[in-house]
Amino acid sequence: CGGSAGFASCGGCGGCAAFGGCGAGGCGAGGFGGLASMPAAATATAPAALAALQAPAAPEPAQEESDRLLIHGIPLDATEEKLKEVFSQYGPLVTLKKLEPAAGATYASCFVHFQILSQAKWLLENVNHNIPLGLETPVAIAYAPAGSAPPDAAA
Repeated sequence: CGGSAGFASCGGCGGCAAFGGCGAGGCGAGGFGGLASMPAAATATAPAALAALQAPAAPEPAQEESDRLLIHGIPLDATEEKLKEVFSQYGPLVTLKKLEPAAGATYASCFVHFQILSQAKWLLENVNHNIPLGLETPVAIAYAPAGSAPPDAAA
């Protein structure tokens, strides 16, 4: 997406700039497609309420599996401690770093590094485009590009 210019349409989390761009497909490629990508059973129960739960688009996922994930759609008021509590339910963490959102952003992003590859893979395959336990809105999850760990990430 070229950094901040591409965030005009996806909420401006700052993730692209922090991770060197969205990749070949742009901000919307491979990311959360809105309610159309949710299971029919989820959208049939309360369409009006679910319309408010649309998560922003994630960057194009990295081609190879990784124990490091980039998660978009994090509430702006979520602290790193809260996010550690939420994501450690899915497996032991090495690090978690909430990224500084761009000015005017409607959501934030975070970088999560799991100790075990299979647990990161499970989270991506089962929670992507869904609501993680402990949060109230769906998130978009992608493998973090190689070498993308923020230098000041803390466990």
